[in-house]
Amino acid sequence: MNNSKTQLSDAEMWERRRKNLKAILGFKDRVAAQVSVEAGFSKNTIGKFTRGETYSLNWNTLEAICKVLNLPSAAVLDNENPLTSPKNDIYSLVKEITDDEARIVFEAAKSALSKDK
Repeated sequence: MNNSKTQLSDAEMWERRRKNLKAILGFKDRVAAQVSVEAGFSKNTIGKFTRGETYSLNWNTLEAICKVLNLPSAAVLDNENPLTSPKNDIYSLVKEITDDEARIVFEAAKSALSKDK
């Protein structure tokens, strides 16, 4: 789930997530240890990840961390710029709508995107 059409390797994607999480922590003026504890993990969980001492995290761990940081989904960490991505707005919207509404929006978006090709 990245913003560019080029696929990143697994290592590159985890490096992007690491960089983005560090940026979000700084932007939100949050301390990694405190966010880790609030998410229900060891106080060192995020710090080890952002320092590169841990290669990756479980997706559920990322989701819990993002919930504490009031992010719509851990998928925002895959964006080139997680702080100003229109995808963040879409993730937030999706969490608020019903499955029927989501189907309607999906079909409309799919139709609009296929017209561009």
